[in-house]
Amino acid sequence: MLNLLTVITAYTEMIADADAVRKNPENNSYVQKIQRSVRSLNNVVISTRDYQDIGVNAPAWIDVRETFRKVYLSNSWFHQLRAIDPKEEIEIYADSMFERVLYNLMDNTMRHATGASAISLSFSREDETGCLFFRDDGPGIPEDEKEKIFNHSYGKIQDWDFS
Repeated sequence: MLNLLTVITAYTEMIADADAVRKNPENNSYVQKIQRSVRSLNNVVISTRDYQDIGVNAPAWIDVRETFRKVYLSNSWFHQLRAIDPKEEIEIYADSMFERVLYNLMDNTMRHATGASAISLSFSREDETGCLFFRDDGPGIPEDEKEKIFNHSYGKIQDWDFS
């Protein structure tokens, strides 16, 4: 499936570069919707593959800064954001799904943090414990929606707009 999605992505990019598309806002809009949908489908396929492996691999020490950079560089869509690496070297003992968590956070910023221009990962230590903080400079979640975001049916459906 990923190979097929790669082919679709390549052909869609060629179509997007065609004069007939670039010069016609309506055609360009359709191509952008296809591109968003293909990205979403690609993420679903990758997530499905990743989630079947939860708990299969033993936890390991993970270099947080290196993983943050790797995930950021893995998707050119994320490059619209400025990435601010953790200032210090941090290693955590975690499941290999940690990389997927960072990917999902970056993806959520791109999809939902309208106007965001930067993402960062930082660490705060207290005694023998610590917290990782992923932040973006988007508008945030309105106070009256904060409890709703944990409902499965809540959210913006941007990729399925067929109008």
